[in-house]
Amino acid sequence: MTDLTAGLEYKFKVEARNALGYSAYSEELIVLSGFTPFKPAAPTTSVSGSYVMIEWTAPESNGSPLLGYRVKIR
Repeated sequence: MTDLTAGLEYKFKVEARNALGYSAYSEELIVLSGFTPFKPAAPTTSVSGSYVMIEWTAPESNGSPLLGYRVKIR
């Protein structure tokens, strides 16, 4: 599916087709179309020996689990 609206639930059913016709529909599946996540708060840093620790609080996911982070260092 394309052009879904973020934050809305969509219901799907599937049917199969062959040369003899169509099957019955599958059970209904409800899917929440998620938003992009909010941005994380500014990270905090601390030094421990020769290591720099970078920490932040996870942002709201907006309906879809967070899969990871990218840390940009300049």
